[in-house]
Amino acid sequence: MKKQANPSKKNIPVTISGYKKLMILAFASIASTTSWATTMHDNHVYFKTPLDIKISIEYNNSEVTAGQPKEDGLTVSLGREKYGDKFIYNNNFDIVFKSGRKASTQVAKSFKDKLNNTSSNWGYSAGLTGTEFSELNFYIETTLSINNFPIIGKDQEGNQVTKSFYLAQNHYSFYNTWWIGTTASIVNEKCNYGLLVETSENDNKAPSGKKTYYIGSVNGNSNEFQVMDFYGNKLDGKCPTNTDPLW
Repeated sequence: MKKQANPSKKNIPVTISGYKKLMILAFASIASTTSWATTMHDNHVYFKTPLDIKISIEYNNSEVTAGQPKEDGLTVSLGREKYGDKFIYNNNFDIVFKSGRKASTQVAKSFKDKLNNTSSNWGYSAGLTGTEFSELNFYIETTLSINNFPIIGKDQEGNQVTKSFYLAQNHYSFYNTWWIGTTASIVNEKCNYGLLVETSENDNKAPSGKKTYYIGSVNGNSNEFQVMDFYGNKLDGKCPTNTDPLW
């Protein structure tokens, strides 16, 4: 008489097969995580201005963490917004840089080197100027013009020249936060929530004779900045005491 097969043995290949499937899924998950780490992202940062202030921004260079992808250049689109229930409209410039997102100390070091390792030369989208950081996902070197006049500063010989304007991104908790920076001439009075920069446009209200703008945090949001005439009616030469919208 033939021995009957033990039914329990038939389950062994199924169990092994299930184990293999589990391992395949695990490897697929690891591969997926690795792929995500080098994924190209649309990184949005927004500059908000009153209707009479327009900005233009020209891409010069950028640095990302080693191994991360990037696409040289920026795309800029202009929209209109209505602020709250005040029926005050403002410009909303949407600036997009395509790259991977992985933080490193090398990118942060390069960004600080570009800004002479002086914390008053950079500002934080969601906090105070001069805030310290140790890592960045990337930084972008640009030429920023306000109402068609570029940001200016002095070179080592004391000559007035166009100065670079920097954008950078890092992360805090679940958010990607943005930074701005420039070595352009900044007026003596420092603002806690933004930078003061001059352009080549003449302005008899400003002590330097040059148009001065405040570029700072708006509502403490992680990827929004506002640009205001520092000696205009809203600020009248005084630094904002908070990050409320100024238009």
